[in-house]
Amino acid sequence: MRQSKNPVKKLDAPPVYRWYVLIIHVIVFAHFFMSLQLISVFGITIQREWKITATEVTLLITSSMIAYTLFPLIGGAWGAKWGPRKTVTAGILINTAVTLLFPVLGDSYTAILALRFFQGISGGLIIGAIVGGTSVWFPTRQRGIASGILFGFQGVGFSVPSIVGPMLTDAGMSWQMASAIMVCVPGMILAAVVFFTVKGLNEVYPGVTSIDHLLGGNNVPQQNPRTATGNLKYIKPKTMREALRRSRVWAAAVYVFVNGWLIYGLSSFLPRLLSVDLEIPEKTASAMLGATFFVTFVAAPLGGIISDFVFKGRRYPVLLIGALLSVVTIVAVPHTSIKWLGFMLILAFASTSIVSGPFWSLPSELVDSKAAIRSSSMYTIFGNGGGAVASPILAYFSEAAGSGIIALYICVAMAAAGAVSALFIRQ
Repeated sequence: MRQSKNPVKKLDAPPVYRWYVLIIHVIVFAHFFMSLQLISVFGITIQREWKITATEVTLLITSSMIAYTLFPLIGGAWGAKWGPRKTVTAGILINTAVTLLFPVLGDSYTAILALRFFQGISGGLIIGAIVGGTSVWFPTRQRGIASGILFGFQGVGFSVPSIVGPMLTDAGMSWQMASAIMVCVPGMILAAVVFFTVKGLNEVYPGVTSIDHLLGGNNVPQQNPRTATGNLKYIKPKTMREALRRSRVWAAAVYVFVNGWLIYGLSSFLPRLLSVDLEIPEKTASAMLGATFFVTFVAAPLGGIISDFVFKGRRYPVLLIGALLSVVTIVAVPHTSIKWLGFMLILAFASTSIVSGPFWSLPSELVDSKAAIRSSSMYTIFGNGGGAVASPILAYFSEAAGSGIIALYICVAMAAAGAVSALFIRQ
């Protein structure tokens, strides 16, 4: 009752604190994706040590992706109820504790399969709360670049184990111990930083669901809170039930499914494609992949900048460009000389990453800000679902065909489907 009698004071400018929230959240994001990438990095070593098939290695990746697909819904619900701070902290601690068990239980395929599932749970809690919890701190016209920066660190998370992992195993460390060192030490630090210093918007401004609602000072132009930036004719549904009746909401779901397929699918089978099918030395392949994944650090924010400033807040043009670029570059990979292969892979992975900023602005723009976290959770489930099914499907067809090249062409078809869905988003 007191909060309604004493409304929060309007702001002339968005709080600087939002950038601190973003910085910590991108580090959390990178930390989780580093753990998600572990099996892809050590996959060939695991296959040789345990004498298992590529499909069995892929199941270790899929185990995480299944949980990562299912649990964002819980992460979003917890984030809405208890706030992103507590939910994200819980996710980090689960990930850290589980990875700490790798050296202890790491000789058992079944144990690692179970531990990977719990790693996926941690990621579901983190991403379910963190995407919506970050975007509401930023004005609508800044959400593209903010989301781009957030998802840009996904590539950093892929890059670190691709580079550091082989260095640790070359030094005589087991892949289990290398995994624990890379994840657990920063995990404990991050959990403390998040819990004690990173607050949700509603904790700082009680009753406020989007920073846009506070920007009523003299220096901030008023906006209709029910319209989405870049498309003033679109009226935001107030609830998820209403949103699920909108065709563009489902078109966005198709798009993020395709994008998840490409990101996680490419990251899971590229190491084997380069080392086995294209016969590139492992160290050269690791360096090439490190550069390829790191490009998202630049590509994702760049997509947000283009969407926010070049297309004036319209999201779908960048989504369309990214999907079409994926088609062209992935088709070209097997026909590119080794001299230019690294560059082509960078372009291919950049095309999947440049859309991150624009796309992850959509959950808070296609629905009312009160439903933003739940909207983000829904799209996370679709995106992770694409990634979860991509790895086993691509592994199956690659093994059946005796070559990973077939997987590339499957990805081309998926990218084309993404281009079509972008046209229906029109946001």
